[in-house]
Amino acid sequence: MLSEKLQEYLEEHSVTIGHEKDSFLVKDLIDKPALAKQMIQIQTQQMNQCTPIITGTIFGKRYSVLAMVFLDLYIKYGILLDLQPSNVGIVLRNSGGMRYTLGENAIPLSKNLSSVQERMKMKVFIKDHLLPLFSAISKETKSQESHMHSLVSHNFFQKSSALKESSPEQSCLIDETLSFLLSEYGVRQKNGELYRHEYRLYSSPDEPEKFYLRNHCCLSYLLHDGDKNRCCRTCPLLSEDQRQKG
Repeated sequence: MLSEKLQEYLEEHSVTIGHEKDSFLVKDLIDKPALAKQMIQIQTQQMNQCTPIITGTIFGKRYSVLAMVFLDLYIKYGILLDLQPSNVGIVLRNSGGMRYTLGENAIPLSKNLSSVQERMKMKVFIKDHLLPLFSAISKETKSQESHMHSLVSHNFFQKSSALKESSPEQSCLIDETLSFLLSEYGVRQKNGELYRHEYRLYSSPDEPEKFYLRNHCCLSYLLHDGDKNRCCRTCPLLSEDQRQKG
């Protein structure tokens, strides 16, 4: 039975327990190209028939929400989700948005996992879930996998930074967890070289806020007639002046 606090947290982050009739199971999206194509076609239609490359890249950005939940729950609550592909479903919302359904056994009954068991769950999320899922989406959209994955790892950095601010006593665990996740996150770029999960920390002399800059744009501004005023402050397309004004 989930605590009320945990239930509220999951709902705030568009995660619910129990698959629904409209859930696209991640395992099926990986194993069945026709299903992945169907989902992408629906999302593309929802986003005014944008080009599939935009759909796929934005998919990576939106899917990073689940990755941040994975990290957040582990650090804040000591809960390490079992995100093997059969445990996760995607339900489409309006405008190409997504929420996530988890199987009943995705949340462990016990927090008493050995370090080996914890590392295995992290590895499964990266190797068995994110990598093959994004590969399947990339094949249907022609989006670059390294760009999609960079949007996830960037938010691993962002979330880690936020967690250090709110829970400084957990800094060592946060660093160790981020380091392990990235060590397993082997992503090949178009040229065959491994993508380097490295991001520049940005700070403005006029404000205390610091954040990491992304290496690749999520392309969502193209849904708004290419208006870069719609880019978020972490976007690499912005000039320093635009970033400060944002």
